[in-house]
Amino acid sequence: MTHISKADTYIEKSVQLLKANPRDTSVGVTYTHSKTEKKRPIVRFKTYNDKGGICLTFRTYKMKEFSRILNALGPRGSAITKHKEKKDELVTGESVKGESVKVEEVKELTESIQLEGFTSVMSNVEFKAVEEEKEEVEKKETGHGKRKKKKGRKH
Repeated sequence: MTHISKADTYIEKSVQLLKANPRDTSVGVTYTHSKTEKKRPIVRFKTYNDKGGICLTFRTYKMKEFSRILNALGPRGSAITKHKEKKDELVTGESVKGESVKVEEVKELTESIQLEGFTSVMSNVEFKAVEEEKEEVEKKETGHGKRKKKKGRKH
């Protein structure tokens, strides 16, 4: 049983496992909470493949992570963020001895990737995003503007 600590990694690996063998892979969700006030409610996600013997587990008490994984369970999927480090070598000049000095600059790049949902992988159906059309509401113009409050009037 492999316990994964990041929600993005769990989503990515579960989608890969479902793509490899969707018929024999199952996804389970378990919710537990204690009656004492000190302990937080915990949600456990488990992706299990019978034939390969692979079991991925993820445990969280955070609502944001819970929501992201539930969105990933649906057909539209979830967006995950990939972090990459890029090293650049910069030549800044010469040192006291006459040798050139190299300085490495590390840049962290982030990239957002849209993954398929668990449901679309298991059903082998491609779901397209539906764009909602916003209807423009025309404002009716009336002959008078905003009514002013009269002096001495209470309402």
